[in-house]
Amino acid sequence: MLEVGCGIGTDAVNFARVGAEYAAIELSEKSLDMTKGRFDVYGLKGSFYHGNAEEVASVVPIETFDLIYSFGVIHHTPCPERVIEGVKHFMGEESEFRLMMYAKNSWKNIMIEAGFDQPEAQTGCPIAYTYTRDELHSLLADFEIIDLQQAHIFPYVIEKYVRYEYEVVPWFASMPEAMFRALEKALGWHTLVRCRLRR
Repeated sequence: MLEVGCGIGTDAVNFARVGAEYAAIELSEKSLDMTKGRFDVYGLKGSFYHGNAEEVASVVPIETFDLIYSFGVIHHTPCPERVIEGVKHFMGEESEFRLMMYAKNSWKNIMIEAGFDQPEAQTGCPIAYTYTRDELHSLLADFEIIDLQQAHIFPYVIEKYVRYEYEVVPWFASMPEAMFRALEKALGWHTLVRCRLRR
């Protein structure tokens, strides 16, 4: 598998632990070093490439991967379409591309536009694109979409969450669990996509 944007290797370690032949490209050299360090600590193997995801096909040696995975990365790059185009070089007929992109029609985006929130927990995020379902279909026009669904509304008081205190904000705390899950499906911040190249 190839992960586009491995960050500090949280998902990477989990993939490798269950037997994935793992490769990754990562823009941040510090993050990549942390991922390599985690692999060393756990005795895991992987191939790591430092570079821009928009240039993935010129950084990572071309081969066919069963899975290309990118969670919360592509919407932070200036030209997401370049990443999508690059990914195609690593896909065969049975390859699957799984990605998460921020949803425009979401609770989080409603709060951002109203001035009550920001795209990331930390300030200063330079780019955070959001997409409607139609916009994702357009971005992934060369792909057959197998599954597309929304998920994830962050329900905790952020100031307490960073101290490992899991207090749910009042408007979600008073909501029945089934209602909250329905809200996530309709207005989740994460659009989860599974797709394959069109034949």
